[in-house]
This record gives sequence, C-alpha cells and structure tokens, in this order.
Amino acid sequence: MHIFESWVPILTRHIPSLRELDIDLSRTQDVMLMESHLFGGQPLRQLARLSLKNCIVPPKSNLLSTSLTHLSLAMGDYADYEPEWMSTAKFRSHLKSVPNLEELRLSDVLPYHDRETVEPTFSFPPTFKKLHVHCSNELVSERCYSQFWTHFRIPNTAVVVSLVYDHSSGFRASQALKPLVELDPLDPPPMEMWISQTSMRICFGERPRDEWTRCLVIPSPADMRASDTWEGTGGSRALYTDGLTATDYVSHKAFDVVRAINFSLDAAEAYDTPTEPAGLWISKFDTNALVKRISAPYTACGKLFNALAQRDTITGALRLFPQLEVIVFSDQTTVSGATLHTALDMALLDMLEVRREVGKAIRELLVARKMADWSVWENVGEGTYVTFFD
Repeated sequence: MHIFESWVPILTRHIPSLRELDIDLSRTQDVMLMESHLFGGQPLRQLARLSLKNCIVPPKSNLLSTSLTHLSLAMGDYADYEPEWMSTAKFRSHLKSVPNLEELRLSDVLPYHDRETVEPTFSFPPTFKKLHVHCSNELVSERCYSQFWTHFRIPNTAVVVSLVYDHSSGFRASQALKPLVELDPLDPPPMEMWISQTSMRICFGERPRDEWTRCLVIPSPADMRASDTWEGTGGSRALYTDGLTATDYVSHKAFDVVRAINFSLDAAEAYDTPTEPAGLWISKFDTNALVKRISAPYTACGKLFNALAQRDTITGALRLFPQLEVIVFSDQTTVSGATLHTALDMALLDMLEVRREVGKAIRELLVARKMADWSVWENVGEGTYVTFFD
C-alpha cells in the first residue's frame, strides 16, 4: 500500500477542487482499511464520483460527501476480503452520508447482516436512479447477497441490475431472484416480464404497442462481466446469471400481477418437456391469471399451445393465462417455411378454437414477417386478427 500512501500528499493539495476520485488497489490480495480522515480530513465538497477497489471505507469518512452522486465499491478477484468488514449498520451509515447519490455499483462487496441483529430497512430516496450489483465471490453470495435485498429497498423508478455468477452448493435459485421479488408493497407492481435461461427482467410501466414486437437483447455473461455499462430503462430490474434461470424459475406472488410475459427461445424450449403434454407451462405460470400478452418464438410453442387449451376438469376454466388476448410470434425460428410443421399449426388452431368456445378468444396474433407466407395464418378463424411486423 506504500505506493498509494506516497500519492496522498500530492492529492491533498487538490482536494478542494477534486470532482472525481478512483483508487484501485485490486492488483494484490490486500484490502486497505482506509483512515477516517484521509487527506488530512479536508472536506471534499466538490467530489461527485468516487470509485474504490480493494478499499474499506470507515464510518464518517470524509470521502462520503453530500456532493457525491456516483459511488462504486469493488473487490478484485483475489481480494482477501471478509464480509464482516462492512456490516449492514455501517453501510446504512455510509448511505445516509450521501443523500444525493444517484448511482451505486457494488462488485463482490455487499454489506454483511448479522441475523441476530435487528436492523430497520433502508429506503433509497426517490431521486436514486441506478443500482448495479455484481456477485461472483462465493463467500459474498452465500452470506450477503440475499440479506442485502431484504434490508435495502430501492424505488421502482430506478434501474436495478444484478449479475450473479455462483456455483456453490449453498446458493439457491430463489436467492438469485431476490432483486426481482423484494419490492416495496406501496409502489406500483411490475407490469411486464422477460425470461431466458440466463436472465430475467421486470419493468413497472406498460410498453406502448409499437414496442411489443421489439426483442430484448440478452448479453452473454462474459459481455456483462466485461462491460462498465448495462442496458436498462427507468423503472426496471434485471437479473443475469450463468445458471439455468428459466428452468429454476419458481412462481412468486410478486409476479402474479404482471400483464405481459416475453419468453426467449431457450426459455420456451426449457418448458417444452417431452414427458408432459403441456410441458412445464402450467406448473410454472398457473398463478399468472392477469397476463394479457405473451411473446415467444413460434416453432418452440408446441407444448405452450397445448397448455393454453387445457381446461379445469371441474369448472371448465382455462388453466393458463385465462385473460390472454395477444400473442407475439418472433422470428427466432428453428424451421424454415418450406419445412412441414403441421402438428404445430394444428395445435395453434385447436387452441384458438378452444379459447373461442369459452368466450376467451385470442384477439390478435402479431407475426414476424419472415413467417408471413405460412398457410396457417389463413385459418386462424373468426375474431382473431393476424398482423405482420418487420
């Protein structure tokens, strides 16, 4: 650490005008426990951006200024880090010192919560805009990740992105989903959801019709690791993993109110199990009774069509998405227009007829233009409109 310490006197001269500070000590395993009054204790009244790697900020540090809007805390891949060094109480104190914070990045460093200690939930202010959490450290994911989302509440107007890469036996899929389900009950609920094998995303606002056919780009885990930016719009939360997110998905009451669900090709294939006529669709999504729109690649929808046609043996009610009105078929096709897919087409037409008979007709099919010459669209029946999109 002597190299950094040799720079402190030089930096001290410029503290009054310092607007951005980046201290990176991640080339070693050592973690520096910083002094409370760095740079002679001078207040950093102009400091807006602070990035620290392999550094632990003490309580009441002069680095945590009211002028701070962007804060990044990270540990290197080989850092000799102990989660107890940053307790929940200490991190709450840090956040109270930066009331104007707009963006927070936490990489393999999360507050540690002692389960025997009662701590009130900390709520980020409405002005907070972005939270990015990257967790690949086994110790941090097992001991800190889940508790962080329980004790720190983020407004649903903010962009929240969580990257979890953990292969330890003690880390469960339900823990990875925490940022998507730990929501403020007083805030509006999520309206739309995206699912793939490596990601999930929810947003809290309804997309306009002209965006229904827009495919969400799912970056690879390697791309997300390397990037210093992330995709996201206001009022959304995203989870990226290197696991099997779609396969491990478990229904949660936080998702029961969504109005639209978008399935990627690998997600649809994950639910298309050969041993069940309706795949896993009903067991995974039978509580999503308010869904009015779904999107999925057409050629991966065989078991989905079967599930959408199933009715309760006693009540006769539809078992999956009873309020469904619109289906968007993307062009992620695995068969060409020249290839016979008669069974798939018949499953679609049978499903449309069943739902029409119970008074729950599919109002519209939005179909990628690459499939426009398929004959099935001419036979969808009365009351269902087909619209092609580019």
